[in-house]
Amino acid sequence: MDFAEFDHEISKVLDYLRELLDAGAGFGTIEIFGQLADSSTDIKIITERIDKELVLHSDFIKKFLARMSKELEPVSNEMEKMVRNSDFLRLDVKSFFIFTRIFYDTICRFIRLTYGDMGIQLPRSMNRLLTRKSVRARAIEMDKDFFSGFFEVMSGFHEIRDKRDEIVHSLGSMRSTTAKNGTWGFDIIGLRDKGRSWGTNTVQSISGYIEETIKSLTEALRFISKKRLCRARAR
Repeated sequence: MDFAEFDHEISKVLDYLRELLDAGAGFGTIEIFGQLADSSTDIKIITERIDKELVLHSDFIKKFLARMSKELEPVSNEMEKMVRNSDFLRLDVKSFFIFTRIFYDTICRFIRLTYGDMGIQLPRSMNRLLTRKSVRARAIEMDKDFFSGFFEVMSGFHEIRDKRDEIVHSLGSMRSTTAKNGTWGFDIIGLRDKGRSWGTNTVQSISGYIEETIKSLTEALRFISKKRLCRARAR
């Protein structure tokens, strides 16, 4: 996964926060700076681990199928390693949704910060900002130029929110199999989805999903930098 553009955009946001801190901004700014820096790094670390685990998973499967084709018994040590790698992969995929959700909420708090005293009208939760009609209307009234476009670039948030909620609130477990395109696919099924069928036709490629999510986050950061930071600096 190439994070070059993502790193470039998050650096602009962090630079703006450094300027505020150099000018004497308080603890709230320090907190947002730390959370943005930490959660963006967390997402990158988790993604790097998933990439490595997917390579290992593919290698284990190839070795397993090769032995099966020769009617040989699986090597117990290799099977143990494969199961252990699957455990790590399952944990890291869940972590990706949880930490990406944290990142979205911190972005929401950052936007709130850029409006100074006016920002108190905005929520700290990205879910409230994007889904509450009254909150959306208030945001549009406050800054139509920014928020009308921002709501459009945030389309990727809703699926992240739903999958994170399935994991955290509905005891969601991860199911995996080969996706239609032959890549490692995942599905998350919790209490709300109990009994729902899943398989090759329903799972999503985790590598493809992560790539699209990082692109979506990068686009959102780029939009914020272009539409908010110059104006916020001019306040």
